[in-house]
Amino acid sequence: MRVISVLDIENGIDPEFLLGDLIIEDKKGKAIILNCTYVDAWLMSFCDYLTSDGKIQTGDIYIAEEPDRFRVQVSEESLSLSYKDIKIVVSLHEFVASLTKELTSLINICCRASGEKGEDVIYRLQRKVSALKSRFKYV
Repeated sequence: MRVISVLDIENGIDPEFLLGDLIIEDKKGKAIILNCTYVDAWLMSFCDYLTSDGKIQTGDIYIAEEPDRFRVQVSEESLSLSYKDIKIVVSLHEFVASLTKELTSLINICCRASGEKGEDVIYRLQRKVSALKSRFKYV
């Protein structure tokens, strides 16, 4: 199970607009792929969903910049993720670990590319990682 972001680096990396592809792949290799999207916004929305108060419940994850939503169904230790006509099932534990790893990777990329311009984005990403680590002690 992997959460991967592939940033569009053709014109350099702008921490305020982290455009690229987002790939969420299950253990069997089936993947949901979002091309040319706001990678950071999606990752932070997933983080907000997972760290909201109370028990994780079935619901939608979306960002303002995109017309389509993820539908998330929760059962025991797994998440069923649907986007458009693609559905995958992933381990909650593995998803959280991979999401945390990918957010940390984006922080490192932004730190190298940003200067003062990206400090706000870096801070928001760091807060999301802290929230995941606080909610899910195994990360």
